[in-house]
Amino acid sequence: MSSKHPYLKLAAGIAFLVLSVSAFSQEVSVGSVSVPGGDPASVDVTYTAPMGSDIVLVQLDILYDETQLGAPDLSSCTGAAPNGGSTFCSNPSAGVVRIINEDPFNNPLASGVIGTVSWNTGTVPADPGIYPLAVSGLLYVDSGASPVAGTSSDGQITVQAPPNGFYGSSPAPGSELNLGEAVVNSLASPIQTLTVSNSSADDFNISGFSSGAPELTLPAGSFVVPGSGSVDFDGVTEDAVACTPSAVGTNSGSFAVAHDAAGGPTTPVSYDFTCKGLAPNVAVSPTMLMLNGSIGGTAPTATFDISNLDTIEETTSDAQNVQLAESGDTEISITDGLTDNVLIVDEIDSVEVSCSTGTATDYSKTITVSWNDPVTGGTAMQDVTVNCSIANVAPGYTSDPAVPGPLAFGQIANGDTSAPQTIDIGNEGSVGTGAGAELEITGAVLSDTTNYSFAPDPFTATLAADAPNGTASVDVTCGPQSIGNFPATLTVNTNDGDQVYNLTCEGTSNAGFAVSPAGALDGTLNIGSVPPNTLTSGSMTISNTGTDPLEVDCTLTDNNMGVIAFNPVPAFPVTIPPDLTLTFQGTPPGIGTFSETLDCTVTDPSVTAAPDPDTFSTTIAVTGRPLVIPTMSRWGLVVMSLMLLLVAGFAGRRMMA
Repeated sequence: MSSKHPYLKLAAGIAFLVLSVSAFSQEVSVGSVSVPGGDPASVDVTYTAPMGSDIVLVQLDILYDETQLGAPDLSSCTGAAPNGGSTFCSNPSAGVVRIINEDPFNNPLASGVIGTVSWNTGTVPADPGIYPLAVSGLLYVDSGASPVAGTSSDGQITVQAPPNGFYGSSPAPGSELNLGEAVVNSLASPIQTLTVSNSSADDFNISGFSSGAPELTLPAGSFVVPGSGSVDFDGVTEDAVACTPSAVGTNSGSFAVAHDAAGGPTTPVSYDFTCKGLAPNVAVSPTMLMLNGSIGGTAPTATFDISNLDTIEETTSDAQNVQLAESGDTEISITDGLTDNVLIVDEIDSVEVSCSTGTATDYSKTITVSWNDPVTGGTAMQDVTVNCSIANVAPGYTSDPAVPGPLAFGQIANGDTSAPQTIDIGNEGSVGTGAGAELEITGAVLSDTTNYSFAPDPFTATLAADAPNGTASVDVTCGPQSIGNFPATLTVNTNDGDQVYNLTCEGTSNAGFAVSPAGALDGTLNIGSVPPNTLTSGSMTISNTGTDPLEVDCTLTDNNMGVIAFNPVPAFPVTIPPDLTLTFQGTPPGIGTFSETLDCTVTDPSVTAAPDPDTFSTTIAVTGRPLVIPTMSRWGLVVMSLMLLLVAGFAGRRMMA
């Protein structure tokens, strides 16, 4: 055996590991073995030496999962080198077996088994599975104690499945199945299906499904799960596990599967489930309309909306069999705004009512909006009351813009406020004179006070007969508090009926970014011009120019074998603000320009639609320049020559003297 201890030879060689490369491929492999559950397992470690190899010592670590395989039997971890050497084994840390094999006469090792690693009886799991063994820190040392590189291949211990079936499933036992969504009291189509599998060669039986959840429809009867096979409960090969939601929103519960498999989870196996119940979200607004007119004047009109807007929880379904019914005075007529009898999700239909001005009297009508209610199985209804008063003298509400608008504010960054839009109001449509012809504005109401405001608030005024538009005015602004479209209404309450204006506004992202120096955005950042093999550094800054936080994620592509690198390396993604300064360092290996590509993605997390995210690329460059040796100018050379002549003259006189 060599006079040097193997660990000392390793310590001497490790410092040069990253600098040495073997001229031959040195290989070590860990064996693979299949054992019954609970039995001991032994694997061979084999070294393959190529022709001309001078390797005399091998050190390697076998990595394994100690929580699965337990501690190794180190007493069995011995062996002989192929030409008479010895194997030394140790357990330096949990999950590691270290093997050192050395030729006793410092001769090159030959190919062969250099050691065997064993695990004790009872430490190998009984359940089937694959337990990998990996080689780490492989080290070869030649006769000069210099390390060289090598290759390795991993192995594994495969535990065989027990007899009489092994229960498995997708999703795994105890998981939750998403059984989809449907209108309340309707069968949902499952998004996930249950597949029960058998990883052994023997069949096992499913005796039945059970649950206390009334929403569930479960497969009936018993089922055979064949060896090495599976059964899909998907409604095709077998009945599906399905849900009929009984309430709006999330419906949840659990079910169990009884089986006689010998392996896997005990019987019964439990699973959770969820499904979503949907229902119409019909709203009618307003539910009270007041029409005022005068004999022979323009027929007063008003509208109400029937909407079916989706909820935040997205639990709205189409409203079926939507109908209008009316009772009351025939002088009040309806213009049916329903496109059909189905009000789909997010649909809004308007219904217009008007009143005849042939007689100075009061009229009334009730309009009933009805639709199918899947929750009760009956019909849901909402009444709209319309009153009309026709007088010889009456106010006549007018405005610019005219009712119903719209007032469209366009796109506004969330958190900002739009310029006001003004509604100039008059009484140009009045009939007659005096108090009866005056227009009384008693207030204004916004349907959305989060994203809109108006001034003055409260808004009240009295306008004389024939008052022109602009005698009274109200300013409306939009200040979106989030991202999205925000339809709303402004209702001006008057004695000439409620005047409803439609408002539209889109909240957009309040975010932006800038890069400094400016030329670095989709351009080039040169971090220095230095002589070759000289370290230089530079930086660029990404700033947030808005109020919404942004996420920055960048990658530096190695085009020139690592000439340029981050220093330090940021922990991407990074949130700005604060500003993100990226610092780079580089060392040009020669004369010329060397570059890497920096690709960055800047994302506003609050925006999910295009054009977010933004991307840009920057070329990070470093220049190697020639080393310049200072030289004298032409006049400097002349002066130096004269001085040399002067010195030579003095020296000549001295010698002659």
